[in-house]
Amino acid sequence: MKNSITLYSECIYDVDNRYADLEISPLWHGQGFVLSMRDSSIDEDTNLEIKMFLTKDTLKIIIDRLTKVLEDSKKV
Repeated sequence: MKNSITLYSECIYDVDNRYADLEISPLWHGQGFVLSMRDSSIDEDTNLEIKMFLTKDTLKIIIDRLTKVLEDSKKV
């Protein structure tokens, strides 16, 4: 059973309906998370998927850094 949350999805081009999806899924027994970016289109041969395995601490670091970038962008 897949228990993932789509964080963001965007159509990149309309020509071949290519989509980029950013998802996060918890690992079994609270071991961490899998962050995946999937690039998909009508042509399955060109589909790509990148996965990062993150601990809770690593995910928190990423969230903190993204929050800082957002806060700094308000100052400009």
